[in-house]
Formats: sequence, structure tokens, C-alpha cells
Amino acid sequence: MDDMRRQAVDLLRTAFKASRPADQAEFVETLVKERDRTEVRQMLEFCLLWIRDGMILHASQGQPETAPAIVNADMRESLMALVTNLPDLDYAGVIGELEFAIECLDRYGQPWLVLMVMLQKVRALARLRR
Repeated sequence: MDDMRRQAVDLLRTAFKASRPADQAEFVETLVKERDRTEVRQMLEFCLLWIRDGMILHASQGQPETAPAIVNADMRESLMALVTNLPDLDYAGVIGELEFAIECLDRYGQPWLVLMVMLQKVRALARLRR
């Protein structure tokens, strides 16, 4: 379970760090070979929880001691890095894209395509500074 949770966080990091779609495609290709549709869906649910936690920390203005309980308390450092490194992230938009990706998987969308589209949309919502 922890391995899948870490891989879910790596999936989101791929959206934020990999500027070349080819790098994202390579990561996604490996992921869909290792995981079945149910596991990919579960990873997206982990992503939802992680982004939710990031949104809570962001709303608490980086003061984790004032934030309500977060689900991924053991990943607080990674979450704080998310909040610090992506100050303009549209958390609600990312949550919407993750929920849409889950819906697409449930409707038997091709997992590789669903993940690639989701990564591109999430990257745009990060409003990365060049």
C-alpha cells in the first residue's frame, strides 16, 4: 500500500517536474504495465487525498501546526514542499481533473490515455513559472 501511495505522489510530481511529454509518457507507460485498472484508480484516489492535504496546508499558510488533521501526516515534508514550490497551484482544479480521470477509468477509458491527459491538465493548473 505504501508503495502504491508513493507511486501516486510520483505520478503527480511527474506533472509538475517533467516538462517533456516524452518523460511523462515513459513514466505512465511503466505505471500501466505494472498496475491494473483498479490499481490505477486507487492511485488516483491516493492523489486526491494528497492534493486535499496540500490544499489544507496551503490554506493554513504553511503553518502545519494550525492546519486541521491531514490524512498523509507521514508525508508532511513532501506536502510542505508541494505548498512551497507551487504557490499558484489551483488545488480545486487539480481535484476536479483527478475526479474526471477516475470517472474516465470507470467508463473504461484507456488508462494510458487517461493518465496522460490528466498530467497535461494538472501541469497547466500548476501555473509553473518559467
